[in-house]
Amino acid sequence: IPEDWKKIITKPDGSRKKVVFYINSVSTLVQYGKKLAEKIKRVLETFFENKEDVLLIWHPQEVIEQAKGFLDQDLYVTYQGIVEQYRQDSWGILDESSDLAVLTEWADAYYGDADPVIELMRKSGKPVMIADTEIS
Repeated sequence: IPEDWKKIITKPDGSRKKVVFYINSVSTLVQYGKKLAEKIKRVLETFFENKEDVLLIWHPQEVIEQAKGFLDQDLYVTYQGIVEQYRQDSWGILDESSDLAVLTEWADAYYGDADPVIELMRKSGKPVMIADTEIS
């Protein structure tokens, strides 16, 4: 874990925040479109409101960037805007690495779309919560 991440994970009293690993899949983005974009905004707002106790590590799948030519362009621009705003606000961590094993080691729980990383979390005995785009 990079040193700058350790600063965000640590509370002012020196204790560690709970860390939640969050992933959105390209298939969910294609299936739900702007509905997923709105869900992501609500999820980020919820974690922002609780940032003193919980740290969100958001890992947008690289394949979303690779699939941009197949996505509705308005949707892609909206999604990229959300990602960029999260990056700039820097109250959480935007992870663009491909070493998900390290992230699952540091995370206390998983929230997001069905993804192969879920198995790593389950094997570590950590809670897994699958997001439901239909529920706000």
